[in-house]
Amino acid sequence: MKVGGAFRDAMEIFKALFDSSSAGILVYQGEDTVYVNPAMAELEGYPLEERRWMKFWETVHPDFREAVRRRAEARQRGEAVPATNELKIIRKNGEQRWVTSSAGTFILDGRPAVILILQDITGLKHAEEALKKSQYILAKAQQIAHVGNWAWNLKTGALNWSEEVYRIFGYGPGEVKPTYEWVLSRVHPEDRAIMMCFAEDVAMLRRCSVDYRVLRPDGSIRYVNSVADKIIVGKSGEPERAYGINQDITERKKAEEALMAAKAEAELYVDLMGHDINNMNQITMGYLELAHNILDFEGKLGHDSIYLIERAIDSLNNSSKLIDNVRKLQRERMGMYGQEVLEVTGIIQEVVEQFKSVPNRKVTIDYRPAAKCHVKANSLLKDVFLNLVGNSIKHSTGPLNIAINVEVASYDGEDYCRVAVEDDGPGIPDALKQTLFNRLSLASTRVRGKGFGLCLIKSLIDDYRGKFWVEDRVPGDHTKGSRFVVLLPTYNVK
Repeated sequence: MKVGGAFRDAMEIFKALFDSSSAGILVYQGEDTVYVNPAMAELEGYPLEERRWMKFWETVHPDFREAVRRRAEARQRGEAVPATNELKIIRKNGEQRWVTSSAGTFILDGRPAVILILQDITGLKHAEEALKKSQYILAKAQQIAHVGNWAWNLKTGALNWSEEVYRIFGYGPGEVKPTYEWVLSRVHPEDRAIMMCFAEDVAMLRRCSVDYRVLRPDGSIRYVNSVADKIIVGKSGEPERAYGINQDITERKKAEEALMAAKAEAELYVDLMGHDINNMNQITMGYLELAHNILDFEGKLGHDSIYLIERAIDSLNNSSKLIDNVRKLQRERMGMYGQEVLEVTGIIQEVVEQFKSVPNRKVTIDYRPAAKCHVKANSLLKDVFLNLVGNSIKHSTGPLNIAINVEVASYDGEDYCRVAVEDDGPGIPDALKQTLFNRLSLASTRVRGKGFGLCLIKSLIDDYRGKFWVEDRVPGDHTKGSRFVVLLPTYNVK
């Protein structure tokens, strides 16, 4: 190797420093190695004399070699090139190592030369990769469990979230800059007081837990459990930072609600079987026993005693209808009635025909459909109107006029099939109207047999995404009769 005088002069000053350096140092000109120190030879695993006769780039990993050569050429042409880079080298024994390279240009014998310094960062790289892997595993575990961690600066209100907490709130990681005030704005209005109490507990150094609802950007609601499990106190004795976790517990909450609803429904069925139907059977037995006693004493039932048999039959019919309604509701809840497109006016016409003749009563039904309506429902839609008309007749005496109107009406920008069933019966007092509709929920009350028809109607209309209410036939005077209104979203038939 030919070495110029300028380099020899410089080496007299720096050789001792270069030779004793723990960093690998190499000087190259063009592609030829001009100088290599012992640390560089050791780093690359070559004998010092062998490494001196190699091209400077020969130990560079093939994945990086071309880029290194292009940068070397550009640097020696005087172009601006990043001084520091990370790359991999291959030792003589084939082992791969990560290094950082720092390079600077100087003039040697009138031509550009480059001094290259390498530092082994393999251990650091492995630690980074292990950290990234552990962070990835943690992030995936949090995503699967819907659990994320948070840190809260109690002085500034700023929050640091893991990626899963962003997802729980419906945002991409880093999409927003969360603060306590911002989080409070995303909490359901009914639960903000709960969250404020949680913040007060943390400020009082209490490790605590709270369940609340959050409103996502898409309008959906998620249930969240927040736990503050570590609170850092400053020198002043005041809390400065809090750490904890958030967990999306929506599915658990839904399961709890479904379990409560199923429990309430089961209790309702027990009540019906153990109380209502038993009472109806007792009434039936009472009428039949009276009739039997008359037969024993008189040998026959007179005309004025026939009502005993009729009342017994009515009681049995009511019991049978109640059992039928319970069975229908059970099956509907199980999804056994598939929805289809139905034409409402034809179904109501069938109901009108069924009540064309009511024994011992003068009942007039005025049915005037203004337009045909198609809706998405199931075969139980007919039961909605059977129950409404049947209730008007059952809860009244003497002559009765029933009017049924069908029309297409718009509510909140959506078209509905509006069916109004009204009568001139005794009506429903305002106070009873409110309690009547408050109790049409299996989860909140025992319906007690007689109101179960309305409960079935409400449940069905809810499943059809409709609306249901009662009002006075003559506004302000409930004694003039009632009007039950059913709204069902229309379905356009092409």
